[in-house]
Amino acid sequence: CKIDMVARAWKWCQENDFDFVITGEVIGQRPKSQRKETMPLIARESQVQDRLLRPLCAKHLPETLPERDGWVSSDALYDFHGRNRKPQIALAKSLGIDEWSQPAGGCCFLTDESYSKKLQDLWDARGERRYELDDIMLLKVGRHIRPASNYKLIV
Repeated sequence: CKIDMVARAWKWCQENDFDFVITGEVIGQRPKSQRKETMPLIARESQVQDRLLRPLCAKHLPETLPERDGWVSSDALYDFHGRNRKPQIALAKSLGIDEWSQPAGGCCFLTDESYSKKLQDLWDARGERRYELDDIMLLKVGRHIRPASNYKLIV
């Protein structure tokens, strides 16, 4: 998922004459995508390579092209790491940001096994991967029972 998001961001950057991608990742904050070992994989597989800048934890990572070429000052980058978000919250407050989404894991429904099964059932029933916002909202609630291939009950 992270690779796809970064690849899409990179494609957009190229189409709109931007030179690099910035993400808010912090080493160790998430157990899978934000491990030091997976960060190079994300950059490589998304084809962004060293044009992927992670300013919040850049001091723990190899120097990127934007740093080497002076597009950004390495002195302005951070060394955040781990699950503690207090340094990020302090940074946000120092920048005058006083509202943000609740930091918590499990925000992506696609990682929820039950939700993924409901989504797969929707696609299977339609014979294609097409859906609307109302479909997605319905998948998040109730128990889904499919007594027949053309009929679904949501309790």
